[in-house]
Amino acid sequence: MRAMGSRVAAVILALFFLASNLYIGSKRLLWFDEINTLEIAQLPDVATLWQVQNSFRGDSPPITYHLIVRLIYHLTGKAEIAVRLLSALAMSAALLVVFDCTRRLSDGAYGLLGMCVLASSFLDHYGYEGRPYALVVLFTSIALWMWLYTKDTVPAAVAFGVTVFLAVTVQFTAVLGLVPFGVWELWHWRPWKRLSSKLLASVVAVLCAVGVCAPQMKHSSGWSAFSWCPPSLHALILVFSEIFPMGLVVLTAFVILVCFARTVAAPMGDSERLCWLFLTIPFAGFVLAEAVTNAFYNRYLITVLPGVAVAFACLVSRYLAKPASMAFLLLLVCLAAGRQVSQTRHAEIIEPPTGKMQLHTREAMAAEAGIVADGKKTVITDFVLSKAARYYSKRPDLYVMYGPDDAPPFCKYFGSACWNLDSVKEHAKDLAVLYPSDKFLTDIAQVGLEATVKRTNPTVVYLSPR
Repeated sequence: MRAMGSRVAAVILALFFLASNLYIGSKRLLWFDEINTLEIAQLPDVATLWQVQNSFRGDSPPITYHLIVRLIYHLTGKAEIAVRLLSALAMSAALLVVFDCTRRLSDGAYGLLGMCVLASSFLDHYGYEGRPYALVVLFTSIALWMWLYTKDTVPAAVAFGVTVFLAVTVQFTAVLGLVPFGVWELWHWRPWKRLSSKLLASVVAVLCAVGVCAPQMKHSSGWSAFSWCPPSLHALILVFSEIFPMGLVVLTAFVILVCFARTVAAPMGDSERLCWLFLTIPFAGFVLAEAVTNAFYNRYLITVLPGVAVAFACLVSRYLAKPASMAFLLLLVCLAAGRQVSQTRHAEIIEPPTGKMQLHTREAMAAEAGIVADGKKTVITDFVLSKAARYYSKRPDLYVMYGPDDAPPFCKYFGSACWNLDSVKEHAKDLAVLYPSDKFLTDIAQVGLEATVKRTNPTVVYLSPR
């Protein structure tokens, strides 16, 4: 494929994902994490933002992410879509960086293939969600480009360090993106040989990032005991298929083509070897979770994507003849674009990782008038749904969360909007409960209360003495 043609195709593909991600983002309700992001962007000034982020009320992504979101929020006239616009822009830019990384190692056709590998991963979800993960992929892609295509000079090292600093101060787990570079340097290290200036600069960048974010890290450390995604071998085994949900189909098609259209494979170059080392990131993330964070989930490992996308495209270029490569590229384009089109058609029902929050929020808003008409003054639900309900309802004070005694950080965060069992018992006749948990039903039974189902879709129960 001619160089200009592949570049035009790359831009068209990036614009397609930008437009479709913005459309999907405009059709979905915000959920718990995104509402937190938007509320911090709406703070009156940067000083207040800094103060909130360095308290127990701070959002989990670090300060740089919120400064960027705040900038986009004000540039868009304080539009709600701003939190998702940043993600859509970051994903499209990351696609183009991966294209250029791969193009320089092979040609433009394989650059497009690398883009499609990236787009067919789970990154597509974070292209329309207002969280920092697409931005992390962008900074990791830029860092990979700098490592591969700039010389080991002081200016290049400074630029690499700045990129790493931005990545880590956008999302703490971005530090895992340094693992493949560190493994590469240690593997090639010999006594008295100086380590790469870029790697040394990245270490300094991480230390600076820790220094900047230390107050936030201190206040958020208490949440690790309440992690909803603790590490396990089962989670480690599943994480690769979660990161690449179409990976088995893609690998099967590749193997079939190799059987019928294999060319004489060239040896693997050092750049491709480095990119394959990005597969060490999930294992490093597992160790980090076991040792420090107690949190192991696929999105925390998202820095794996740029390297694997480039490496797989290079693998295809070495094993498949050009006609077979073009057929394989067409398949990946259809898979990635087809899935995106399907999601565009059903944008309203796409759920966040926490479950059926889109559905439950819409159902809660539809049931609100009937609950109020029944004379209920308070609606109890879980903390995730209560956040969304308080955001979208015209009566936000109606909603509270139930905080049992074993979850003190949540009640500290929600303050008066967190009710305990004593509060529930005192105001039982004035309460409605949305989607009551088994834990809640067990707790109220112990204090002599009974739940009666009044509605389904959503599940609404009223309380009364036994």
